[in-house]
Amino acid sequence: MSKKVLIVEDDKFLSDIYQNQLQKEGIETQVAVDGKEALVYLEKENPRVIILDMIMPRMNGFDFLEALRKNNEWNDIPVIVLTNLGQEGDKARCHELRECTYLVKTEVEIDRVIKLIKEKIS
Repeated sequence: MSKKVLIVEDDKFLSDIYQNQLQKEGIETQVAVDGKEALVYLEKENPRVIILDMIMPRMNGFDFLEALRKNNEWNDIPVIVLTNLGQEGDKARCHELRECTYLVKTEVEIDRVIKLIKEKIS
């Protein structure tokens, strides 16, 4: 089974960091800058994990999660939300849309995120 991770993040600096760290671990990555681009990717590929920012142009993370929920083929893909939105209301809204791991960027180290991704892939 492939070890593909879809990184949905509009911050190029951050997406580059995660992409480089995952590739060092032998994990194939694809980056989408917003939810719309991510949905186009999902039509062609099925990643093992999705890393999702919530604040993005064109289609934000909440709308993307709603689109995921509507497609049964994507229900089993684990989603790790990695965002600056730390309010309980944002976390609750995310979990209403889909079961996910919710992490606030300023409260988590990159190594922890990489470890979590590796756990979900294996």
